[in-house]
Amino acid sequence: MTRKRARHLLDHGIAVTAFVDIDPDKIGRAIGSHPVIPPTALPAPGTSFIVSYVSGTDARDEIEATLRTRGYRPGLDYVLAA
Repeated sequence: MTRKRARHLLDHGIAVTAFVDIDPDKIGRAIGSHPVIPPTALPAPGTSFIVSYVSGTDARDEIEATLRTRGYRPGLDYVLAA
């Protein structure tokens, strides 16, 4: 589902640098030409924009808490899109 959602960005010329996942079986692989990285490999706030397509409430809350703890600001550094 995430790949389908991200396809909309690609179709509009928005560059996708990587996909982020916590599943060790997915980290290090690629989705198309985009690497799958762990959350610890995210760039510093202010250097990229993160779009989260995770739709589960608990997971969304965890993602937002992690991003805020690391200094990311909602609407400026990231958006929860699903």
